Amino acid sequence: MSLEANKAVVRRLYEEVANAKQLDVIDEIVHSDTVDHNPFPGMPTKGTEAYRAIFGASIAAFPDFHMRVDALIAEGNRVAVQGTISGTHDGEFLGMPPTGNAFSVSNIEVFEVQDGKITARWGVADSMSMMEQLGVSPPM
Repeated sequence: MSLEANKAVVRRLYEEVANAKQLDVIDEIVHSDTVDHNPFPGMPTKGTEAYRAIFGASIAAFPDFHMRVDALIAEGNRVAVQGTISGTHDGEFLGMPPTGNAFSVSNIEVFEVQDGKITARWGVADSMSMMEQLGVSPPM
C-alpha cells in the first residue's frame, strides 16, 4: 500500500474510533493478530480486543475523549503520529475513581500497517502529566 493509504488507516483510528467513538471500525482497520507493544497496565496486548479494551475504557472514563493528530509521518510500512490526547475524567479509569478533572497530554505512536490494517503499535504518552492533571498524583 502507499504511504498515503497507510496514513489514512491510522487517521481513521484517531478520527473514527477515538473521536467518533465508532468501535466497530476497529475490525476494518486493525489486524486480528495485531500486537500492542506498550499497553496500559492490565490491558490486553494482542488482537482487536486490545484496541476495543483501551478505547472502550477511555471512552467510558472520559466521555469527551479526544485524540488530535498534530503530525503524521510515514515511511515504508510504518506511520508515526505526534499528537495530543485530552478528556475529562467522569468515569472510572484503570481502577481510579472519577475526579471530574480534565487533562491534555502529548503522545507519540508508531504503527505498523500491512495490507490496510494495523499489525503493531509502539507508543508513549505523558502519563505522569495526565495523572497530575487528574489530581491522582502530586505535582512534580
